[in-house]
Amino acid sequence: GKLEPVSVSVPVFDPVVVLDTIKRSVQTLSSKCLELYRGAVAAMQRPGETESGRSSLVSEQSSVEATKPKKETAVLFVSPSSLVAPGPVQGDPGMSSEEDRDLYTTRG
Repeated sequence: GKLEPVSVSVPVFDPVVVLDTIKRSVQTLSSKCLELYRGAVAAMQRPGETESGRSSLVSEQSSVEATKPKKETAVLFVSPSSLVAPGPVQGDPGMSSEEDRDLYTTRG
């Protein structure tokens, strides 16, 4: 058998076209971000908002958060003797193998 050569065609990209596409994409993204920023600023400066300048949506969120029950936190101190198991603890059967012993670490 004779092997026939395999030809693979790779698309050729014109660097000018690639750079132009990147430039247009960045300009579009920039204009959309600017539009979003201007919309946010305009929404914050609308007349008729509450006296504090906060929108009614923010005020509603504040009142909703105020009605949520407060969670209590506590620190629990446990004596070291209560941390000891009452009986023998069965470990991983792999720990008993001498070749696997180095996979497990112990403290102290």
